[in-house]
Amino acid sequence: MTAGLVAIGPEVQAQAQAPEARQSPQTQEQALRVDVDDARKASANALVAGRAQDALILAQGVLMGHPADLVALFVKARALREVGRPTKALQAARAAWRSAEKPQERYHAAVMMAQMHSAAGHRGRAQLWLRRAAEIAPDEVTRAAAVQDFRMVRRTTPWRFGMDLFLQPSDNLNNAPTEAQEVPGGLISVTPPLEGLRYGAGLNFRYSQMLGAHKRLHYGLYANGTRVRLTDSARQVPGAEEDDLSTALLGGSLTLEAISTGGDRLASGQVSLRRHWQGGVPLADVARLDLSVGQALTPTLNGTAKLGFERTQRHDSGTGNGDRRELGMGLTRRLDSGVLNFEVTAGKTSSQAYNVGRVDGTVVLAFALAEPVAGLLPKLSLQYGAYNYDAPWILLPNGPEREDRTRSVSLDLVLPKMGAYGFAPEIGLSFTDRSSNYTLYDSRGTNLRLGLTSVF
Repeated sequence: MTAGLVAIGPEVQAQAQAPEARQSPQTQEQALRVDVDDARKASANALVAGRAQDALILAQGVLMGHPADLVALFVKARALREVGRPTKALQAARAAWRSAEKPQERYHAAVMMAQMHSAAGHRGRAQLWLRRAAEIAPDEVTRAAAVQDFRMVRRTTPWRFGMDLFLQPSDNLNNAPTEAQEVPGGLISVTPPLEGLRYGAGLNFRYSQMLGAHKRLHYGLYANGTRVRLTDSARQVPGAEEDDLSTALLGGSLTLEAISTGGDRLASGQVSLRRHWQGGVPLADVARLDLSVGQALTPTLNGTAKLGFERTQRHDSGTGNGDRRELGMGLTRRLDSGVLNFEVTAGKTSSQAYNVGRVDGTVVLAFALAEPVAGLLPKLSLQYGAYNYDAPWILLPNGPEREDRTRSVSLDLVLPKMGAYGFAPEIGLSFTDRSSNYTLYDSRGTNLRLGLTSVF
C-alpha cells in the first residue's frame, strides 16, 4: 500500500459485507486507492447519508493500514450496528476504547461503548459506561450530555437495581426513655439509651412491564439488614446485647401504574408483602395495599392523595397483631431555587395490644435546594407527629390513655463534587424528641448517617 493512501480492494469489501451478501471474486470491483483523510471523511459522510455498507467498506480500508484509527473505528462500530451486526459493532467500539488516549477521545469512546452495549441489548452495561463517560468528561457540556443519555437508557431499561450502604452513629440505638416512670410505691427503670454504631445495607430490584401506551406493571423485590456495635460503656449495661438490636427485612411488591393521556395525572396501586426479623428471630409479617393518585395542578405545583391498608401478624405475641388504615395528602412546589414538599397523614391502628392500637397524625415539611451551595446539596426536613393510644400504660390500668408527641428535624447533605461515577457521599444528621404523658416513653436521640447516593 502506498504511504498515505488507502486501498479499497476486493478483500476489504468482502470483509465489510455480511457473508450472505458477499460477491464472488469474478464480480468484485478492482481495488481503488484513496487518500487516508479523504477515506475518513467519505466513510463518515456515507454513514450520515444512511449508506452504512459503503461507510463500512471505507472504514475497513482505513483500518487495513491504520488499525488504531479512532475515526475509522467509530464509523465501523456505528456502521456495523446499522447493518444489524451488534456483536461485531461492540468489538469495534472496544478497540476504539483501547486506542483512545486523550480525554476527549476517551469520553467519546466510552459513549460509543455505551451505545453498542445498548444496541446489543446490554442496558445495564450501557448505563455503567455512561457513568464512566460522565466521570471522564472533559467539560460540563459533555458531562451533561452523558447524564442525559444515561437517564434515557435508564427510562427504557425494564429493570432497575439499587444498593444502599450506610453507617449511622447514634446516642440512642435502642430508642430508650430518658427518665424512669413513677408508679405507686416507687419507680420503674428500663435499659438506658445505648450509644454505638448502626451499619447495614439494602438491596432492591424492580422489573417493569408495559401494558400499553399508558399503563405499566412493576415487580419489586427488596431486602435490608442492620447490625449495631455498642460502645465500651454501653456493653457494660446489664441486658445490652448487640445481637438483640440487629434487624432484617425481606419483601416483594406488585405495582400497577396508569398515566393519563395528557400526562398530568398518575394513578397507582401497590400490593406488598414483607417479613421483619429482630435479633435473628422472625418478628412480624406485614401485608399492605397502597392506592395513590397524583395530579399536576399547575406547571410547578403537584398534588397527591394516598390511601393505605395494612395488616400485621406478629410472631412473638398474637396480641400485637394489628390492622391499620391511612389517609394522606401532599403538595410539591418546584421553585427556581429548589423543591418544597408538604405532606399530612392521618392513620388508625386497631389492635389488642395497649402499645399498638392508636390514632395518629403526622405533618412533614421539606425543602431541597436545586443547586449545590459551597459544594453541598442540602435537604432540610421538619416533622411533627401526634399519637393517641387506645389504652393507658399496662402497669397503670386506671391511668389516662397514653398520648405521645414527636418532633424531629433532619438535614441531609450530598457532596456531588466528591463523588465518582455518578455516586456521591451523603451525610445525614437528625434529631428526634418524643414526649409522653408517661415519662417512660420520653426519649431523645441524635443520629448521624453516612452513605452513598446517586446524583443522576
